[in-house]
Amino acid sequence: MLETNADKAIWTVKGIEDVERARVEALLADGLSIRDIAEETGIHRSTVHRLKKKLERDTQATPAETAQIQLQQ
Repeated sequence: MLETNADKAIWTVKGIEDVERARVEALLADGLSIRDIAEETGIHRSTVHRLKKKLERDTQATPAETAQIQLQQ
């Protein structure tokens, strides 16, 4: 992707894992299993599982966020 910063054009690329992660996230949201995602994408099952765990870890609320949510209920 071509980005401009202070009138300078800079080429940037997304890492392969970022692209895979986004695709796995979308397929998980659609309800596909790890095995189905692996078959659909050609990504090894263990890689899909690792990406799923990263997504779960990254979307978990911090203890402070959890306490705030409980207070709101």
